[in-house]
Amino acid sequence: MFNRKEQTALLLLGAALLVGSALAAVDYFRPAALQEFRVLPAAAVTPPAEGVASVSVPVPATGRTPRQTPAVSPDRATGGDPVDINQATCQQLQELPGIGPAIAGRIVAYREAHGAFAGVGELDRVSGIGPKTLARLRPLVVCSTRAGR
Repeated sequence: MFNRKEQTALLLLGAALLVGSALAAVDYFRPAALQEFRVLPAAAVTPPAEGVASVSVPVPATGRTPRQTPAVSPDRATGGDPVDINQATCQQLQELPGIGPAIAGRIVAYREAHGAFAGVGELDRVSGIGPKTLARLRPLVVCSTRAGR
């Protein structure tokens, strides 16, 4: 039916398909791919554990798919105060929705290489921050001027 070269090519093609599928599954299930689903400080109220056998919390039907992120107010995302992008540490930046360790590191590296941000809109110059992420971050961040810029 198939000659030796065709059999080898089909075998390699099948192996490449399996490896690609395995890599796609690992990429999908790794925690970094699901950053927007992590619990933010003060975003959820934890009921007291004393004397409560079980707690059921109703989940409202929102009509959104899991990848859509609602607008978040500064007090829910960061514990109250907006984050100053010119003074925030990587850890503080990671508390913002859609900002993981990699992007937080890029923001700090960009700030160190180019000086303080002149405005919040300059965040789009950082690799990994596009228009949607910037729109989500605008109400949550401020940009103070730093001496020496």
